[in-house]
Amino acid sequence: MSIAKLGYALLLRALAAVGGAIAAYGATGMFTTAGVMPPNAIVIAGLAACGAAALALWSSERTLTGIWPALLIAAVPFSLYAIGSWGQDECTVNHPPIGSAYNSAFSCSPVGSHALAVIGPAVTLVGLAMLVLDMRTLTRGRGGLPIGS
Repeated sequence: MSIAKLGYALLLRALAAVGGAIAAYGATGMFTTAGVMPPNAIVIAGLAACGAAALALWSSERTLTGIWPALLIAAVPFSLYAIGSWGQDECTVNHPPIGSAYNSAFSCSPVGSHALAVIGPAVTLVGLAMLVLDMRTLTRGRGGLPIGS
């Protein structure tokens, strides 16, 4: 694999990682005590960056295994967050905001955190499997643009 092809392949994976990080950052505001909110502009921008990376990956490599950075960057923190709140009951919809003024006996986790505790680890496993497949693709020299081939 040439340096240019490898550089392009890594650039696409970096774009996927940035898109995943932006989407994950925006998604933190979606899980509230008032319920699960619809995606905001930050989530949509992150998903657009991931989509652009996925299209470029597909057009150059005919595989989408290179999106593993986006999956792991989003899924691992949400998994850890949600598994940490597994022992608490979810708040009722329209519960007052969670803050330090509430006694720990009355604490609850945001709505949707139990679903994240199931979905997050599953997405993490998918991301790890894609990482293994992607490393096989890159080490065999099939990733990137067909420059000089």
